Amino acid sequence: MPTELADELARTVGLPDGRRLGYAELGRAGGAPLIWFHGTPSSRLEVVWLDQAAARAGWRLVAFDRPGHGLSSPNPAGTIVSLADDVAALADHLAIERFSVLGYSGGAPFALAAAAGLGGRVEVVGLVSPWGPPDRPGAYDGVARSERLSDDLARRAPAVTRVLFAGLGLVLRLAPATMAKLLTRRLEAGTFATDDGVAPRTETLEPIREALRQGGAGPARDLHLIVGPWGFAID
Repeated sequence: MPTELADELARTVGLPDGRRLGYAELGRAGGAPLIWFHGTPSSRLEVVWLDQAAARAGWRLVAFDRPGHGLSSPNPAGTIVSLADDVAALADHLAIERFSVLGYSGGAPFALAAAAGLGGRVEVVGLVSPWGPPDRPGAYDGVARSERLSDDLARRAPAVTRVLFAGLGLVLRLAPATMAKLLTRRLEAGTFATDDGVAPRTETLEPIREALRQGGAGPARDLHLIVGPWGFAID
């Protein structure tokens, strides 16, 4: 993590129900506000390498940790739909009335739900490699069997998924270089390229390590929600 961005990456705000929400604010101050919904498992630190690119593009980039991830309090009763209330509270705290949202991978359902729930406050919805509704016809056509089994496990046995995520967090702390090598083996290159350079493999794991700061419960709950009914109609 670039040290000069440490303060911007570790902010929190109190929510009406007493929980706290961790968030980062990067890009151009006073620019067009864009709220980023991170992947699964991941965290607000997912956007750290986009700081200069966002500034050049004129975006005020805000990324937050979903409940139980990073600096955000758990919310065992939370749903995909209810997260819109957290987003609204964050926007109010930052004096942002209207904004765009971008959901990356597992963040897509939450970004869509925020757009559906917050009406005119959301101007544009962007999705990158989005996770689609798992209950739609043909949702798993062409998906690897291992991925289908992983989703089924998260759907039926979230407690097991919680233990697996906790184990991942332990390995990330004790052997980050080994985990970086394992996780990037399937990639064409073992680095994360940006317009501003290339990040070492171990540093690209920081968003995942931060997601598991509180253990595996938050990410397991997140995945359980994503692979179940989303609670709203996309149309």
